[in-house]
Amino acid sequence: MDYREVEATREFVGGLTHGADWRGELEALAADEGLDATFFVGLGAVQDATIFFYDQECQEYDAVEFDEPLVREHDPTTALDRWDLDAA
Repeated sequence: MDYREVEATREFVGGLTHGADWRGELEALAADEGLDATFFVGLGAVQDATIFFYDQECQEYDAVEFDEPLVREHDPTTALDRWDLDAA
């Protein structure tokens, strides 16, 4: 297993409005709080904040701002974009 330690500077938890555009709400959170949050596949961010959804209907979130950017690189074995754990 590969891993690296990252330091979080701020963290936000919240709930999304039923029936609202969840992506728009999360983009508003990022804008309101000055987060450089570029979303990928609607499940997170690749700059200085990452957003995790806790349920299938995406009603709650946990947004974490990190001290350093988390970069994703394409992994040919899994065909997924994964965090570059060697970057520091």
